[in-house]
Amino acid sequence: MKKLLLSTVLCILLNTTVFAGQWVQVPNTTNAWCYILNDGNLAKNRWILSDTNGDGLSEYYYFNADGFMLSNTVTPDGHQLDTSGALVMEYI
Repeated sequence: MKKLLLSTVLCILLNTTVFAGQWVQVPNTTNAWCYILNDGNLAKNRWILSDTNGDGLSEYYYFNADGFMLSNTVTPDGHQLDTSGALVMEYI
């Protein structure tokens, strides 16, 4: 019962939308990426959960107001991104 309650609470607290869209490299660039959602729109001002390296674990990526993935910086909501653009997980 405790596991079910904990799972339910975590699902509510960690409610994240997962999209099965498509990654697109911006033409004539080496590391500029966008993400096209299933509805055809660019991911903008949002986090996307995606397993880009195929290791079976998904990583979070942030896309700015223009639809470009940020990397090696801090997001507007204060989270650190690594050089690949993935969220740097903070452990307490």
